[in-house]
Amino acid sequence: MVNRALKIKWFLTSLLSVVVTFSFNTAYAGEQEKSSLIGEGFPSQELVSLFKKGDQIVGFRKIEGPTYYSPENLFDYINGGAELFLAYGFLELLVVELAEDRDRVDRATLEIYNMGTLRNAFGIFKTEAGDKVYRLPGGSEGRLEKGFLQFYKGKFYVKVFLSPQSRAYAGVVEIGKTIEARIKGSFSQPAFFALFPVRYRITGSEKYTSKDFLGHPFFKGIASADFKQGGKTYTIFLSVTPHRGNAEKAFQKYREYLISEKAFQGELKDGIRGFIGKDPYYGPCSISVIDGRIVGILGSPKNAVSLLKSIGEGKR
Repeated sequence: MVNRALKIKWFLTSLLSVVVTFSFNTAYAGEQEKSSLIGEGFPSQELVSLFKKGDQIVGFRKIEGPTYYSPENLFDYINGGAELFLAYGFLELLVVELAEDRDRVDRATLEIYNMGTLRNAFGIFKTEAGDKVYRLPGGSEGRLEKGFLQFYKGKFYVKVFLSPQSRAYAGVVEIGKTIEARIKGSFSQPAFFALFPVRYRITGSEKYTSKDFLGHPFFKGIASADFKQGGKTYTIFLSVTPHRGNAEKAFQKYREYLISEKAFQGELKDGIRGFIGKDPYYGPCSISVIDGRIVGILGSPKNAVSLLKSIGEGKR
């Protein structure tokens, strides 16, 4: 009797598992175009609206998609790069395959990443695109290579690329222009770059690192930019969110690191709190805490202390 009851229980449990699995797979079989199949709020209407049904851009029309990805299944699309996107706050991705009506060899892929904030979109763009600067018609900062366009605007990071066999390179720009115009608002860099000096700054060198700046876990949320003065190049960096407790903790941990590496060289002078050292990997450095932010210089400009003071006094 007991064995029969156990068999019935096992059968019902197995049947329920089959039903649940079938329902889950059926929900994803429709390429995830309807948000009701994926869960409340995903994909967001803001993302869905950036590619419209029936879109045809300079002869390119949809042949596959849109397909949507969340943090839970991003690895299915970019297995090798998903961790980087997640580190920058990735929320959702839209992918569409397009082709020219007359020639399907000219196949283009459009990817639109919702990174949640301008800061994150900028950070991932700079990580992938580097320092090369291309301006879209609406002012967005991007990079354009042969058959490949990357840019960011607001919280969105956009990539458009053609298959290697294609020669319709102008289509990449036109698709990008269309999406840029649909993203609401005007283009801007993250506001914290206003904290950096303008003079001597190298155009396009601005970056945002979400974690592990200089390879250290205590340096989180760091903005940086490169400068060139008198033939010398140096980098200024600072924590984008003022938090005295976190800044002091990072300040002390970096001091301890330099001491352990026998790279600590002493305290800053001229009335500013901080220290100098020679990082084993990045060379000369000057570090301070100003207005609750870590502020540092990598390199050896003659006026390092005055530069740190000017940032603290709001002189750009």
